[in-house]
Amino acid sequence: MQHIVRNLCSSLWGGDNFDWAFKPSVGNSGGILSIWNKDTFLAEDISSGTNFVLVKGKWALQHEFSHIMNVYCPCDLDGKRIFWEEAKSDFLGHHGRKKGIASRGYSKDCEEFKQFIFDMELFDLPLSGKKFTWYLSNGKAMSRIDRFLVNDGWLTKWGTLVQQGLPRTFSDHCPILLKNDVSDWGPTPFRTNNYWVSDRRFGQLVTDEWKKLDISGRGSFVFKEKLKKLKVVLKCWNKEKFGMLDRQIEDKVVAINLIDAKGSTCSLSENDVQARQSDTAELWRLSRQKNNLLWQKSRQKWIREGDSNSKFFHLSINKNWSFKKITGLDIDGEWIDDPIAVKSHISTFFEDKFDENYRSRPSLDGMDFNCLSDENNVFLTAKIEVEEIKEAIWSCDGDKSPGPNGYNFTFFKKFGNLPRGCNASFIVLIPKKKSPQGLNDFRPISLIGSIQKIISKLLAARIKKAVDKLYCAVGSIPFNFLGIPVGANPKRLSTWSPIIDSFQKKLSLWKHKLISCGGRVTLLKSRRFLWGKGEESKGIHWVRWEKVCMPKDEGGLGIKNLFLFNLALLDKWRWRLLFDGNSLWVKVLKSRYGDGFLRCTRDGDLECFRRGSAWWREIGNLSQNREGVGCGWINDGIRRSLGCGSSIKLWTDLWVGSDTLKSSFPILFQVALDKEATVISLGAWNNGVWLWILR
Repeated sequence: MQHIVRNLCSSLWGGDNFDWAFKPSVGNSGGILSIWNKDTFLAEDISSGTNFVLVKGKWALQHEFSHIMNVYCPCDLDGKRIFWEEAKSDFLGHHGRKKGIASRGYSKDCEEFKQFIFDMELFDLPLSGKKFTWYLSNGKAMSRIDRFLVNDGWLTKWGTLVQQGLPRTFSDHCPILLKNDVSDWGPTPFRTNNYWVSDRRFGQLVTDEWKKLDISGRGSFVFKEKLKKLKVVLKCWNKEKFGMLDRQIEDKVVAINLIDAKGSTCSLSENDVQARQSDTAELWRLSRQKNNLLWQKSRQKWIREGDSNSKFFHLSINKNWSFKKITGLDIDGEWIDDPIAVKSHISTFFEDKFDENYRSRPSLDGMDFNCLSDENNVFLTAKIEVEEIKEAIWSCDGDKSPGPNGYNFTFFKKFGNLPRGCNASFIVLIPKKKSPQGLNDFRPISLIGSIQKIISKLLAARIKKAVDKLYCAVGSIPFNFLGIPVGANPKRLSTWSPIIDSFQKKLSLWKHKLISCGGRVTLLKSRRFLWGKGEESKGIHWVRWEKVCMPKDEGGLGIKNLFLFNLALLDKWRWRLLFDGNSLWVKVLKSRYGDGFLRCTRDGDLECFRRGSAWWREIGNLSQNREGVGCGWINDGIRRSLGCGSSIKLWTDLWVGSDTLKSSFPILFQVALDKEATVISLGAWNNGVWLWILR
């Protein structure tokens, strides 16, 4: 594609109402053509680089400025690196704040490509309709080469962006489409919002409406129906009260500015002053309600409620939507995005999954199970007291997603109304991969209502008190526990790569610009995040890291020094090794390494710590006379206290004086027959007097 004329562009576009920009190919590689509707997008500047065409302009209807870069990335890694640096310089170095980027490129080194996306503050949207966008002619190789990358500005403005792969024809590449999905997937479920509680009229509204409802039947039925009818009232109240929240905020801003303008020309009356004070207070109240609503919808638990980060919350909501919403499914090899067909397929799929075929089942007759005592049985089946229910309710987080009835625990804590029925639950599909295609790419999660949560907590609390035996299955290592690798080599980068990737997503650079300093401190897990910038371009460190790690009352930010924190945790394990000698885990370690770690000595390395896992050897460093922070801490900081003398080594343990007897009396130690003798083995009590029997 070395030469392009307008007639060719017209045939491709299907009309004449367009503008275009072109970058010729080099040999058989490259060639970039960008075409756009000139009435929809008003181009103001066009530039090109080695491997891209950049169009800057404004969307006519939205009056939003955007930068759109069309890229044909080189095939070799060196060429890719040159392009990445050129793109960073063009976007980040000269053109200020960017609005969007469209990219087509694939890096054999995925880590470098991910770092490029991270440094450019971009989002790689999930691809629907296709797993791959490029296919080798013989079908033996395929990859996702073509893609759109967008920044926070696009997600904020168009929160329902969908990237879809389309069928290919003669080309080995598939066309991809970026669209704003406005499909109607049905009504949004009712959900209580925590900011309602802050409205002084909300409590009285709920109380009055609850008293008006006259429903007869069983308690569970009455309660369920009352909540159901209360939803209708709350929906209307919310729409009337908060439906035009942005408009109310704008009206208050206009009113305040009108009074300010009046005050610049003449003296304000007492009524004007009071009106401005009232409007200002109302503006603050409305702004807090808006921020708290967005905070709850964004599901960002690490930022405190009330933190004024409206833009950050908006972006979090839109990002969650783009990455988690089902926009279509691959059904029998065909991509279907019709909401009715997709919902019907999902319903049929799970009906088949949960349909039980009644077959003969294995019998458990004759099995000898452990039984609870009569006392525990009475305790478990006793009547549930009100205090138990309150404890269960107040132990639940009120900010969690509500159940199928739409009411969360903040509502029940506010009014004290406890559900006695309502067994319905939602099945939510969580993507297991970045670009899910079929239902097997989703993980079904059952979202239960408040009643099930209360019952499960009540039963768990009672069982915990009644049952004192745990039955464990035999597993293998390494394995993950709460996302942390257990049993893997901690010094290998591959062990921590999934966690690093997860943190990078949390520490995305777009958050630097949007969250407050308090939010940064809460989220802080690396020095780079506090000061901003990227991997290569570091921000100025205005305060020494040692100062940042100091407690808040001493002028710091209270950030943990991870090195010292890790050392403290190792010290804790070493301490427990010495003082929890009868614990099962200590007995396991004794059988594995011997009992040498129970010694308290200053005579150098302990043999038992020279082998074993990395964690075990790190604990051993605390007892070894080596250079380094933390080494030898056990030797210098603690000593054995004499009890019966059965576990203290006379010569090598530190139990009397400021040093071991081996070091204080080296000649006696040399002639001792049993150098590992315990105190109890070298003496005896005689009429209340201890007599030494040294040998």
